[in-house]
Amino acid sequence: MHFKGLIFSDQRKEDLAINCFEKSIQLDPTYSDGYYSKGKSANKLKYFGLALQAFNEAISLDEDDYKSYIEKGNTLITLKKYTDAIVCFKKALEILADKQNLEGEKLAAFNRMGVSFSRIGDEKEAITCFDEALKINPKDVSVLIGKAVSLSKLGREHEALNCFETAMEQLHDDVYTDDKRKKRNILSVLNNKGRTLEKMGNYEKAQESYNAAIDFDKTDYRAYFNKANLLVNLEKFDEAVESFDNALENSPENTEILAQKGFALAMAHKYSEADQVIDSTLKIDSECPAALIVRGIIKARKDIYQHEILYQKKLLDGIITAVGNTEKNLGELSNNMEVDLKNVSYLIYIQFILGVLLIFAPFFGQENIYTLLISIPGGTALIITSVLIAPNKIQKNRIDYSQWLIAYYNWINSHFNISNHLLEEAQKRRLSNPEEPRPTNSDWDSHEKIFNYLNEISNKTINQMEIYCEFPLRDETFEKLTALNVNHNKEKTGSSINNKPPTTGEET
Repeated sequence: MHFKGLIFSDQRKEDLAINCFEKSIQLDPTYSDGYYSKGKSANKLKYFGLALQAFNEAISLDEDDYKSYIEKGNTLITLKKYTDAIVCFKKALEILADKQNLEGEKLAAFNRMGVSFSRIGDEKEAITCFDEALKINPKDVSVLIGKAVSLSKLGREHEALNCFETAMEQLHDDVYTDDKRKKRNILSVLNNKGRTLEKMGNYEKAQESYNAAIDFDKTDYRAYFNKANLLVNLEKFDEAVESFDNALENSPENTEILAQKGFALAMAHKYSEADQVIDSTLKIDSECPAALIVRGIIKARKDIYQHEILYQKKLLDGIITAVGNTEKNLGELSNNMEVDLKNVSYLIYIQFILGVLLIFAPFFGQENIYTLLISIPGGTALIITSVLIAPNKIQKNRIDYSQWLIAYYNWINSHFNISNHLLEEAQKRRLSNPEEPRPTNSDWDSHEKIFNYLNEISNKTINQMEIYCEFPLRDETFEKLTALNVNHNKEKTGSSINNKPPTTGEET
């Protein structure tokens, strides 16, 4: 009956195989191989409790049954009981230590024990186990992959990449391993290599590795999932969502993929879609940790986003108010400055004329010595100050005024840049998600008002410098302001100012 059960197992008829093994046990209750075979078939059907019970029975009948220890350890790994699995593999290796011609079993025990150590985070012990396995067979692909993963976790990425390359070379040369297992190993190398490259910050090569896995097998959801996570890290959320959808086509009820898709949608400000995805995830597993975390993130980001919109609106309103208040003051100051400059110019002419009159006054009937002593020096002084000193003071005032205009221009420009950033960000969000609020017509009008005002200040400053000012900073500052003015005039025809929302026919 036991042999018949093995035939059924080879034909993947595990239920029939288990019936045969149980009958063989009934015929001989001390037959440990019957329990061992029953446990293996139960494992294939995912009857893990039945499998553990069978392996324990086999071990109780034969304490040196290393095969049952190894298979029990594999079952415990599946159940995520890694510490118990390590105990089983160590016991198997103790039994195998003195046995000859069982190198394959020793390699399997070291390899699986290395996997168990890696799962509990003890990568150094894991690498020790993998190295022992590689002493038995340096070309074993599964061991090379396991060691590479542990090296990557320890931050030894270059060594890990070397292991992946060695594993891939062996896979290309391997003509004996069955196609299914070989395909699984190739996908494992490409996916794990991609994650290692991603850790190194080589995102382009990492994506190439994931794409190679996808090209090799378009049904491998892990490659799509890894690629999507990379795109999330690169903040390419729309592309990430598309890759998550491809992964879900091959694993539609995978809660981890669903939760990560919800996270990507939330990061793209698509909160209603994100909520729907998380609802679907929690219907599959109401206690899915990843989905519950993402639900909290969605709520927090929605709250933050609403506050962000509110504060941005307040900031924009504040900028408009500040610019509006200073516009009046600037106009008054400019007018006063121009009037003052004209008045001072008139006074210079008057001063010059008075000086001339004083010099020539003695020659028109006032010829006494005292008049000459007073009028000629006084007239000369008035003429000198009107010609030499007064123009310099006027020029200094003009320079001061132009420098003040430059400072004021920079102040307006900084506020213009802030408001421009706020409006562009709001418009981008609107384009990526129609549900989001966007700038209204009044927002754009206010922004255009700042733009026009900024252009006016720029022109006024340039004109002042061009007409009046000649000082060391003239060339550098003049060129800078001229360039800014030209750029703004160009932007007037192609900037976001002209991208106002329609005034009719569409809700704003």
